[in-house]
Amino acid sequence: MALIFLDAQKAFDNVNWRFMLLLLEQMGFARKFIQAIEATYYKQTAKVMIEGELTDSINIRKGTRQGCPLSPLLFVLTLEVLNRNIRDEKNIKGMKIKKEEFKLQVFADDLVFILEDPLETASKLIEKIETYGKVICRKYFPVYLFQIWILFFFISMSLLNNSCDPNCVVIFEGPQLHLRSIREMQLGEELTISYTETVMPTPERQQNLKRQYCFECDCIMCSTPSKVSQLNLSFDQVIWVNTCAEKWEQVLLSCQTLLKSNTSRLPDTNIYQLKLLDLAMDACINLGLWEEALHYGNRTLEPYRFYYPGFHPLRAIQMMRVAKLQYHQDIGIPSSITKLTHGTEHSLTQDLMILKEEWEAGMLLK
Repeated sequence: MALIFLDAQKAFDNVNWRFMLLLLEQMGFARKFIQAIEATYYKQTAKVMIEGELTDSINIRKGTRQGCPLSPLLFVLTLEVLNRNIRDEKNIKGMKIKKEEFKLQVFADDLVFILEDPLETASKLIEKIETYGKVICRKYFPVYLFQIWILFFFISMSLLNNSCDPNCVVIFEGPQLHLRSIREMQLGEELTISYTETVMPTPERQQNLKRQYCFECDCIMCSTPSKVSQLNLSFDQVIWVNTCAEKWEQVLLSCQTLLKSNTSRLPDTNIYQLKLLDLAMDACINLGLWEEALHYGNRTLEPYRFYYPGFHPLRAIQMMRVAKLQYHQDIGIPSSITKLTHGTEHSLTQDLMILKEEWEAGMLLK
């Protein structure tokens, strides 16, 4: 299922007068009323003031009148042609609630379409919109003159239950959603995903689930004492560190101070210790301190394995970041050697320097 939000650009300016008058006649409006509307729109002209000078008169041949109280109503009537056509189209299926089918909602020039099978019916919908544009504007009116936003609802995926120790993850590839298993499962085992971030203390995680999803979690992560005890260690200073994430030098100094003072008291698998290591790594990357970033990154690998067991994508991403940092360290060695053995102008040295610069630019963009 999908919601498609459509906004016609300059919609009021593109209404064809002849089409509007024929539509009023078709809808059964009184002849005198139609003649009054026709007189209102007869031989309209406008002038533009440029640097205090008025231009010659410009003939206006389309669009509803600005400031006229009838303009919004006349536009809605012309738009109703499209609305009726879509409602009557059997190949465009909307959302059914009991015996009623809901395909669209209209708010002035904004339309919301509710499609049951967007992959099958979206092309038919766009065809209807373009046909309507040709009629109302007496010329080709491409769909790109509409601003379109699409929100997809994956109904089957909404049936997945939460577990803070999930056996599946949801991955997006463009508009497609993929459900991937991250560990071996028993036959008949329920598929679960995590509704919230798992690397946080149990009370905070349960509070988030209660506030956002209105239930209390009783999964193995929330009920196993061994993991709960490691998650609940207090570390209030990290809250202050996160408030100054724009000032990377200050962030790094704060992280280093806190990590040094707690090295003997807290393991790297402590939830707040891990967040500090991640933050210190990010700060070093933003400051170009690659060796220090690698040091902090290596310290996160074991905690990531602990909190994201199996084939979890977040663990893979973290390992990829550390691998890139290791690559930079390794490529720096031959680069330094070739500067001495071949000189800075040699093509081999230049190639290594280009690789090094591309890597650094890529890390900063990430």
